[in-house]
Amino acid sequence: MSTVSKRTEFENQVAELYRLMGYEVIQNISICNKKVDILATINIPGLWKR
Repeated sequence: MSTVSKRTEFENQVAELYRLMGYEVIQNISICNKKVDILATINIPGLWKR
């Protein structure tokens, strides 16, 4: 297995763990012209939501 495929598999496993904990997960996005592999957000009742 190549290094790139190992990294991708690891990222997918981490993202899935966050999903299982109730987070909304977005993978491979750009924020302020920077590549972000995983963005995980969660709604906490009673706190302000955008």
